[in-house]
Amino acid sequence: MNMFVLVVLYKTEMRESGTLQSLARQTVDGSDVSLLIWDNSPSSMWDAATAAALEDRFAKVDYRHTPENTPLSTLYNTAIRDSSEALIVLLDQDSDLSASYLQTAQDSAAAAPDLFLFAPKVYANGGVMSPGCFNSYKGWQPTTLTAGRQSTAQRTVVTSGLVIRRSLFEAHDIRFNEALWLYSIDTDFFLAFRDLEREFFILEESIAHESALREDLSLEQRLFRFRNLRWSYLTMMRERGCVSYGKACLYMLGMSLSRSLKFQSPKFLQGWSHSR
Repeated sequence: MNMFVLVVLYKTEMRESGTLQSLARQTVDGSDVSLLIWDNSPSSMWDAATAAALEDRFAKVDYRHTPENTPLSTLYNTAIRDSSEALIVLLDQDSDLSASYLQTAQDSAAAAPDLFLFAPKVYANGGVMSPGCFNSYKGWQPTTLTAGRQSTAQRTVVTSGLVIRRSLFEAHDIRFNEALWLYSIDTDFFLAFRDLEREFFILEESIAHESALREDLSLEQRLFRFRNLRWSYLTMMRERGCVSYGKACLYMLGMSLSRSLKFQSPKFLQGWSHSR
């Protein structure tokens, strides 16, 4: 089953990307795998040696540089539209994949031909990050994950390592929401997906991931990211109905107050209209 793999870089050199290094070690037959490295950095992160190693593994390796920092939602939609392979794999720059990752994705898709989405187990700081849970207005993390077929009800996923069957876009009118540019893109996509499909698949593969909101950041960095997260979340929830949106506003008010107290700054209660 042919496969299109997308890796998004941002201010990380190709040689420093854990994802690209682990892709070069994949055991899958690379003759039916195409790779696109989409570099969203202000300056090119191109590295000929890394590209050569990947070209030895895969049938096709392309590189695209957009220094204007294309919104992730637009980037995903464009890359998917411009490719043709049956399976699409979305990856960030710092995922340390097992050598069997792409083979597992192909095998799982072949074993469950009626399913459209296949998600890895993603962990952050030792806890479950994805697939997570999401009700009508807020999310939380389960304590454990089980591989195999799963109900989409009250679930959500992140895009790191997500495998999508191309026929999803032929069966349903679904795309990544280009009103969003960084946060909530994956949650918004899965909420739309679960309105359409009853099941997805959790892969027997794990990825360790660092959450940007859990890093040791300066107050201004933390404020910028939280404001964008809040704006993105409320933009997403505005389309989910008045009741869910009202609950989301109250939930975010509580989150904003909590952060203001934690970091001793009233700025977390300001800037509700800030998207960047």
